[in-house]
Amino acid sequence: IFTGNLKFKERKEMESRFLNANEGMRRRFPHNLKLTGYDSKSLTVILLRFMGKIISTSFSKDDYNYIFSLVNYINDKRPDVFKNQAGDMENLSSSISKAIYASPGLIWEKDSQEIIKNGFNIFLTNKGICLDGEQDSD
Repeated sequence: IFTGNLKFKERKEMESRFLNANEGMRRRFPHNLKLTGYDSKSLTVILLRFMGKIISTSFSKDDYNYIFSLVNYINDKRPDVFKNQAGDMENLSSSISKAIYASPGLIWEKDSQEIIKNGFNIFLTNKGICLDGEQDSD
């Protein structure tokens, strides 16, 4: 049984309902897998891989570090934002791509971090939050 990122109470309830639905279920599913979430470094690697597939813009080491710092900050302060793990990284890469190709007045070579932050904010809008000017400097 795969229980993913469910909270303890939710996982126990799901296991109980599923496994107790039929007396043969526990025999059919003797192994339970609990996958832990990715850490910020792994999430960043996943994000960068998705971005490499859809974005032709070149990123500097500073850009990579900035992206990691944002992922790490959000993952630390609001771990629920990335509860869908790789799925959220795919959506975030799409949001960053939108920001890169649709930021009037901004030039990648000199405004890359502002554009990246705009991409994060596009993604975060769907989660009901936003990065302000102070948070991205952590």
